[in-house]
Amino acid sequence: MLAMEVNDYAGFLNARSVAESIASMLAPTGARL
Repeated sequence: MLAMEVNDYAGFLNARSVAESIASMLAPTGARL
């Protein structure tokens, strides 16, 4: 990814990672988007 893309989506990706971490703790499926 380009640096600009990382910066633009940093907040979204961080929130998404947190949501995935919580989801995997609640119901671990091994699925990662």
